[in-house]
Amino acid sequence: MIVKTGREAELTIFLNALEKREIERYKALGIPYDKYKLTPEGIQEVKHLRYSWARADARAAAKEEMHPCQQMSFAEKIIGTISLIISIIALVISIKRWISF
Repeated sequence: MIVKTGREAELTIFLNALEKREIERYKALGIPYDKYKLTPEGIQEVKHLRYSWARADARAAAKEEMHPCQQMSFAEKIIGTISLIISIIALVISIKRWISF
């Protein structure tokens, strides 16, 4: 069994759909279909796919380089903030007790 990655599956779906659109474009132009030569619209679609993949790769690379704090979820940040506040309150209470002796 061949396992495809998400990108390979996306490429397969894209190429099948592109071929169908290209056949329709060639019919509209009134010339025989040549599967090795794309119409200008087909070329633009392929460029757009490559551009979107490049942007996705750049976003993934930037996310990997993020500081761990930037990768924390909102709930984790809230829990961390609450823990900090509780420890500051505990510190203040202990200092007040120490001063009162």
